[in-house]
Amino acid sequence: MNNNTISTIGRSRLQTTLEDIDLNDLDTDASTSTMYAASTIAKHDYSKKMYQLFLNKAAPGSEMFPLDCDLFCKFIFVSSVKARYSLNTVTDQFIPALIRINKMHGFNLSYNKEQRVHHMVHRIALSENNPVIGEGKPAILIDHLEEIVSHMKGAQERYRDASLFLFSINCGSRGVSCEYIRIMDIINVMESSLGNVIVAIRVTVVKGAKVNHVINIEGQFESTMNKYKDPVYWLFRHLNRSFGLNLKEFHNWKHQNENNTDKIWFMDDEYMCVVVLCCVLCVVLLCEECSVKWVRVEN
Repeated sequence: MNNNTISTIGRSRLQTTLEDIDLNDLDTDASTSTMYAASTIAKHDYSKKMYQLFLNKAAPGSEMFPLDCDLFCKFIFVSSVKARYSLNTVTDQFIPALIRINKMHGFNLSYNKEQRVHHMVHRIALSENNPVIGEGKPAILIDHLEEIVSHMKGAQERYRDASLFLFSINCGSRGVSCEYIRIMDIINVMESSLGNVIVAIRVTVVKGAKVNHVINIEGQFESTMNKYKDPVYWLFRHLNRSFGLNLKEFHNWKHQNENNTDKIWFMDDEYMCVVVLCCVLCVVLLCEECSVKWVRVEN
């Protein structure tokens, strides 16, 4: 065999591919491509808004970028300990989003400054430094749910979307999970030791895989001071308005609906994903790029 000839035996896929393509025709221009997914860009927009609100109070007139490490650490502390955002919201959204944007502006935090940020998060995570650990709520739950609900047209859509939103945010369920939940998957309604109502709902699909999980949501049937955080309050109204089913009388209609395959949250798949996605993004009302919009009441 000629030493200059590559054997066809054991050739890599790259070797085979290089024989069949013209490298001059490849489009490798990434200047028009999106650097980040739409969901990440939405997180960036929301995090920038929160940081700007903080700077308006802490350092009026200062630029957001490059990040000032002292101000950044104070923002982290205030967001979690004082404003009571969940630590996950701060560490999984605010911090990485603002650091990414800082890099997009051509700035980098030094190693020592990154360590200061990590140290601040560690301090916050200690229970004695943050008495609300475990009680902090995701940003969307604090800032936007009341606005979302108040701007929806029609009680049926309002009850449906709010109940889906709160079920998802309380249980961490995704659109692909909620899509498959049927009336027959409501398996029990009971009273808790604290006097609240517990609704047990079966989830049969998680991340595309078939499962048989039971998730409990807890709250009250009637209006409370915390109704915008109460998944039972909105589910009770949704089932009554959309299906004529009264959760208070669950045990009276349970058996006749044990094979009822009607979806609890009946909506277009794309729209459902937007409703559920807002639990992660915290920006549904703010994101101008969403292909599916929330309906607003016109003045």
